[in-house]
Amino acid sequence: MHILQFMASEEWGGAEKTFVDLANELSKKHRVTALLLKKTVYHNRFHRRVRVIETTSHSTRNNPLLIYEIFRIIRALQPDLIHTHGGKAAQLIHRLSFFLKNNHLATKHNVRKGRIFNKLKYVSVVSRQARDSLSPRIGWQVRVIHNGIV
Repeated sequence: MHILQFMASEEWGGAEKTFVDLANELSKKHRVTALLLKKTVYHNRFHRRVRVIETTSHSTRNNPLLIYEIFRIIRALQPDLIHTHGGKAAQLIHRLSFFLKNNHLATKHNVRKGRIFNKLKYVSVVSRQARDSLSPRIGWQVRVIHNGIV
C-alpha cells in the first residue's frame, strides 16, 4: 500500500513528532511518502525508507499555486491513502477531493474548532476532548486513537 502522509506545518512540536514517528513506523511495511511544505524544519527526521517531497510554492492555505502543486504531486504519486494531520492539510486536500478520488483520512490533534473535519468522512482524533469538538453527522466515521496507540 502506498500512503501519502501530509502535514502543513513548518515548525516542530508534538503533532509533528507524531507525524514523523507514524511515517517512519508505517514505512517498515508500506511505501510511505511524506509531503511537506517548503522550509519545514523537521524534513531530516524521517527514516531513509520514507520518501520526502517538499513543495516549492508559498505555504498559505489559499495559495492557488500551492493547491495546484499538491494536486500535481498526488496525481503523479497515485497513493492508495492520503493521511493528513491538522486542519490546514485537511483543508488543502479536501479542496482537491473534487478532482481526485483518493481515500482521505484526516487526523485532528487538538480541541480547536477545525470545522474542516466536520466535512470529511474519515477522521481520527487523539483524544475524547478532540472528538467532542466535532459535530457528528450521518455516514461519518471518527475513531479516537490516544497518542497514536490503537
